[in-house]
Amino acid sequence: MAVLRQNPIQIIKINEGGLAVYGTAVLGPLFGAIYARRRGFSVGKLADIAAPCLILGFAIGRVGDIINGEHHALPSDLPWAFNYINPASLGQLGIPVHPAVEYEMLMDLVIFGFLIWLRPRVPRAGMVFWAAALLYSINVFIARFFREDAAIWAMGLTEAQLSSLVGGALGLWMLLFLASRARKDRTAEPPRQAVASPR
Repeated sequence: MAVLRQNPIQIIKINEGGLAVYGTAVLGPLFGAIYARRRGFSVGKLADIAAPCLILGFAIGRVGDIINGEHHALPSDLPWAFNYINPASLGQLGIPVHPAVEYEMLMDLVIFGFLIWLRPRVPRAGMVFWAAALLYSINVFIARFFREDAAIWAMGLTEAQLSSLVGGALGLWMLLFLASRARKDRTAEPPRQAVASPR
């Protein structure tokens, strides 16, 4: 953070690393919503279509992190602990650690499957997207407890975990809001009149 304050131009030097999922998770849906509005598409329906793809993309992206050992994790003596031995690896050489990134990736795949199941069952457009936001936030919040490559920001939590609290709260609030709108829509529908069968 001190380096960025002294030399803010580092922020846009994407060829030197520093990329994260914030652009995809926040700006991607935002610009997608703007595009949908301008083209006259339903923002909620488009978001529901995109949400499972977004989560699957996060899972696929984690494969490279696992191979490279990019994110350091807490030591572990569990049978499935990762032990990087290639000197060219970015991982913690010779130290068995939690496969924290794999935990996150596997949960992303579970979330992806759930969203595919959920999509035809929601009563109102947009609910799949906000369910994805809530579940992904929970996933990131938990997975980060197994990592040790991020500084603590506040309350013993990392930047990603604090962001997840905001994202999860927003996702939960929007789900409750859309559910209440769906209930109002149902109660506002005029009762169906029975059609008398011809005698």
